[in-house]
Amino acid sequence: MEIRTQLAFLIMSGNETTRHLIGNLLWRVIGDPELFAALKADGDPKANRELCERAVEESLRLDSPVHMLLRDCTADTDMFGVPMHSGDKIVFGVSSANRDEAYFDDPDEFRLDRQRPKDHVAFGGGPHICPGASLARLEGRVALEVFLHRVAAAELAPGYIRKKTEVFWANGPERLDAYLAPEPVG
Repeated sequence: MEIRTQLAFLIMSGNETTRHLIGNLLWRVIGDPELFAALKADGDPKANRELCERAVEESLRLDSPVHMLLRDCTADTDMFGVPMHSGDKIVFGVSSANRDEAYFDDPDEFRLDRQRPKDHVAFGGGPHICPGASLARLEGRVALEVFLHRVAAAELAPGYIRKKTEVFWANGPERLDAYLAPEPVG
């Protein structure tokens, strides 16, 4: 029962979060013509892969697929002047931490030139790091590379307003209405 529960959790959570990672990433790329052009630029495939990897990390930082996490307090403690007791449920904001202006320059801007692009907590940290983080990063990068290879031009549909999914802890577009022009075949 424990193994089945863990497998079901990994499959469901990996699906939900990776879907939102890709949705958020494409929403940013399609909605920002300069970003789309920078990622689409012809050149060294290795350099393009690195830019795509950076775009995935920046999307994770700025538009984390999970807004908040819940943990059990295991010992009485005090953080930032707030007492917490063993057994308390603690909710903390991943989105807030990933936009900490004391740590990130221009925390509300999508930047491909960050010095440490993986310095975010979109996948948690320490013993609570997401076991599927590497796979999610790979899926995000491949999805972006395929999108850039197959799409010549893209724009959000006129009047499109991003509506967040109704899952309370998740952050991803409910839908992504866009116009895409395919690359010519051949």
